[in-house]
Amino acid sequence: MRWVLITLDAELESVGVFAMNVTELNFEQHPSGLDGTRAVVNFDNGFGASVITGERFYTNEEHPYELAVLKNGEVCYETELTDDVLGYLNEEQVNDYLVKIEALPSSI
Repeated sequence: MRWVLITLDAELESVGVFAMNVTELNFEQHPSGLDGTRAVVNFDNGFGASVITGERFYTNEEHPYELAVLKNGEVCYETELTDDVLGYLNEEQVNDYLVKIEALPSSI
C-alpha cells in the first residue's frame, strides 16, 4: 500500500509529505550484531531517521520501535522534536515522527 500524508504542523510552520509507512521500510540486520533490525530513511532536508526493532532496544511487544533522528547520516540530539532517542513507539507514532522529521528546516 502506498499513501501520501500531507500535514501542516503549526510549530514547524512547514508542510511535510511522506510517501512511506514504517511497515514498508527496508529493515536489515542491526549492524551492532545484536538481535534486532534497523531501517534508515534519509530526506532531502539532510535529516533522516534510524528505526530499530528488537528486544535489546527501547521496545516491547505493544511498542516495537525505537527511532533516532539523523542529520547527514549521524544521530542528531539537537532538534525541536527531541534531544534523545525515542523509544517504545508504535507504528502510528513512527509514521508521525517521519513526517515531522521530513518537515524540519534544513538550517538546523
